[in-house]
Amino acid sequence: MHQSFRRASAAWQKFWLLICAFNLATLLYAGEPPITVVIDEAECAALGGWPLDRKWYAIALQNLARGGATRIFVDIAFPNSDFAHPESDEFFFQTLQSLSQVFLLARALSEDSITILGERTFPAARAFLPFSEAFEVKGEKLLLKNFAARTLTTFFCTAPIEHALAIRLPSEKLVPQYTLRDAIQGNLQCQNRDVVLYLDCPGVSSYILSEATGQAFSTSELSLWAAQQIARGEALYVWEGWKWLLLLLLTLLPLLYYARKALSYDWAFLSIGLNVVIYAAMKLLKVDVPETWLFANLLPLLLIGAVVFVQYRQAVIRSVVKKAAEKAKAPTFAPTFSTTRIDAETESLRYKLQFYERLSRNTPIAQPDTFPEAQDFYFAPNSPLAALLVKADQVAQRDIPVLILGESGVGKEKLARFIHQRSARKHKPFVAINCGSFNENLIESELFGYEAGAFTGATKSKVGRFEQADGGTLFLDEIGETSLAFQVKLLRVLQEGTFERVGGTKTLRVSVRIIAATHQSLETLIREKRFREDLFYRLNGVSLTLPPLRERPMDIEVLFRSFLHALNPNLQISDALLEWLKAQPWRGNVRELKAATERAVLNATLHQRQFLLPEDFELHDALPAARQDGKDLAEKILEALRRHEFKHRAISAVASDLSLHRATVTEYLRGWILHFYNQSEDPEEILRQLCGSAPLRDASHLRERIKTYIDGVIAKIQAGLAANESDEAIRSLRFKNLPSLFEPDLINVIRKIRDAHIATTQK
Repeated sequence: MHQSFRRASAAWQKFWLLICAFNLATLLYAGEPPITVVIDEAECAALGGWPLDRKWYAIALQNLARGGATRIFVDIAFPNSDFAHPESDEFFFQTLQSLSQVFLLARALSEDSITILGERTFPAARAFLPFSEAFEVKGEKLLLKNFAARTLTTFFCTAPIEHALAIRLPSEKLVPQYTLRDAIQGNLQCQNRDVVLYLDCPGVSSYILSEATGQAFSTSELSLWAAQQIARGEALYVWEGWKWLLLLLLTLLPLLYYARKALSYDWAFLSIGLNVVIYAAMKLLKVDVPETWLFANLLPLLLIGAVVFVQYRQAVIRSVVKKAAEKAKAPTFAPTFSTTRIDAETESLRYKLQFYERLSRNTPIAQPDTFPEAQDFYFAPNSPLAALLVKADQVAQRDIPVLILGESGVGKEKLARFIHQRSARKHKPFVAINCGSFNENLIESELFGYEAGAFTGATKSKVGRFEQADGGTLFLDEIGETSLAFQVKLLRVLQEGTFERVGGTKTLRVSVRIIAATHQSLETLIREKRFREDLFYRLNGVSLTLPPLRERPMDIEVLFRSFLHALNPNLQISDALLEWLKAQPWRGNVRELKAATERAVLNATLHQRQFLLPEDFELHDALPAARQDGKDLAEKILEALRRHEFKHRAISAVASDLSLHRATVTEYLRGWILHFYNQSEDPEEILRQLCGSAPLRDASHLRERIKTYIDGVIAKIQAGLAANESDEAIRSLRFKNLPSLFEPDLINVIRKIRDAHIATTQK
C-alpha cells in the first residue's frame, strides 16, 4: 500500500512539473507586447479636428516602416474617400501599396480584397474585422463567441483559438507609449516590434463601460487586453449549459439517499461538499463558472434547516413547562403601547405634530454631475435613473433609432433631449411632436409639410417637421396613437429617407435620427393589428424603459425639494411629510408630483402658513397619513410580518395588506431589528425576539437580513464618528427614514459604539 502511495505521489509530482513547464513555455512564447500609438482628443484638435487629413496617417506609417516596425496595425476603417482632400487620399493609398506590413480595419472581409477610400481596393489578407464581430460584453466579462473571426486580437495570440472564452475587463485603461504626432515626427523606437495605431476619442471611438470601476475602455484597448490575457493563460473557457446541468445533477445525487433518512443530514453536507469541490476544480481548470453555481446549495441547506427545525420543535415540546416558566419571568423587549383613549382634539394635535416637529428650511439636494446635459433630471445617487442615463449616453453615441417606454409623466421627452444633447447631432435641431394630438390628416401635413393649394386653407407652402429636423433629431411622442395608414408612410421615410409634401410631387431627402416614445405596449397593439410589426422593428433599434415614480421612491424627495425650492424657498417641511409623500402611489408620476406641489404651495399661502400639511396637496387617491404616534402602526407591521413568516415577498404582501408603501414596511422592519439589537447584540436572540411565537419554516433568509442591516448600521455610525459628528447629527444625516418610534434605540446604539470607540482610542 505504501509503495502504491509513493508511485501515485511521484506521478502527481511529474504531472505538476509538466503543468508548470507548460505555463512557463506559454509565457515565454507570448513575446513582447506591441507598441501602442494613440489618437486622442488632444491629437485630433492639434491636427485640425476629426476626421484627420489622411496625409498624417501616410507620414506616420512611413516613419514607422523606416523605424523597423515588423507589423503595423491601424485600428481605423477608411471606407469613404475624402472629397475635400483627394490628394491626401492618393498619397495615403500609395503609402499603403508600398508598405506590405500595414494592416487595416475593415467592416467586412471578402475572399480577395476589400474596398477602401471610396473605390480603391486593398488586399483582404491585410485586413481585420472590428472588435464587435468576435466579442460581446456580459457584466464585467468579454465573451469571445466568434473565435473564427479575424480581429486584432487573433494577430497577437500565440496559437489558434478553438473554443469560446471569457475574459475579465481590465481595472485600468491602457497607457499608450506614443501619440500620432510622435509617429509623424519620427520620435519613437519600434525596431523589430509590432505597432498598433488606434483611436481613443470621445464621440468617435466605440467604448465599453465597466460598471464595477466606472471606467470606459475603447474597443482597441480591449482587443489588445484580450490578446494579452489569452497569451498569459488568464482567459476562462466557456462551457455549454448542458455540461453545467449534468454537473449540478451530480452534486444533488446524495440528496436522493438523504430523502430516505429524514433525521440525518450528513448526505446533505456531502452534496454541499461536492458542489464546492467542483467549483474549486473548475476555477483551477480555468473554466468560467456561472455566478449562480453556489446557489445550488440552497436546496440542501433548506433540508438541513428543516431537520434542525423538527429537532428543535421536539425539544420544545419536551420542555414546554420549563420554557413557559422562563418566558413568564423574562422581561419583555417590545415597547409598551398605551391603550388609553384620547379625545378628538388631542388626536388632531398629535396628528399635526407629526408635520410640525423638526421643521427644516427647504434646500434642493445636490445632483450627481456625471452628465452636464442631465441637469433637468432630478434623481438620488442610488436611483435606477443613474444607470439608465449611463446606458442612454452610450446609445447616444450610436446613430440608431431609440424607443423610449414608460408611463405618462415619467419624463420621456427629457430623456430624448438628453440623448440628442449627448449625440453628434447636438448642434442641429431637436424637434418634438405629440402624435396623439393630431388626427390622421393633420399629422401627415405636420410631419411632411404641404404645398400651397394642397387642401382648403393651404394658401402657402409649409415646411414639415422632418425638414425642420434635418441633420438633427425628431422625437415622435405617443407613436402608438397613430393610424395604420400613417404608419405605412412613416415606414417608407425611415427605410428610404425620402418623402413628398402633401400635395407635392418633388421627392425630398433628409437625414434625421428618430426617437419614438409611447406609454402603451406596442407588442399588444401588434397582436391587436393596430400597429405594424415592421415599423416596430424599425423604431426599436434600442429600447429604454423609464420606471414609474412609485418604483423609485428615493427620487421623490429630490424632485419635491427641487420643485418646492423653485416655487417658494421659504416654506418649511418635516421628515413626516416626506415619508407621507414617499408612500403615495403617484399614478401621474413626476407630472402629478409637480402639479401637487404647486397646489400645496398655493394652499399654504392662502392659509398664511410657513409649512406644508398633507391636505395642501389635494390628492384624491392619497393614502391616509398615520394619525397615531407610530406605535400602533409598528405593531401592525410586525404582526403582519410574523403572519407572513418573514418570507422573501413578505414586505410586498404586508404593504398590500395595510395599504402602505413597501419602503415604509422596510423601514419599520429595520426599526424593529434596531430595537431588539439595542436590547441584545446576540443575533439569535434578535431573531427569536423578532419572530416571537410565530414558527418559521426557513430562518436563514431573515438571519441574513438581520446581519446585513446591523452591519450597515454599525458602518454608518462609525463613519459619522470618523467625521466627528454628534449623536443627533448622525441620526438626522445618516438615518433620515428611520421611524421616530425607534430613535431612542438608535441613540442608545450610537452611544454604545461611541463609548467603545473612545475606549479603543485611549488604549
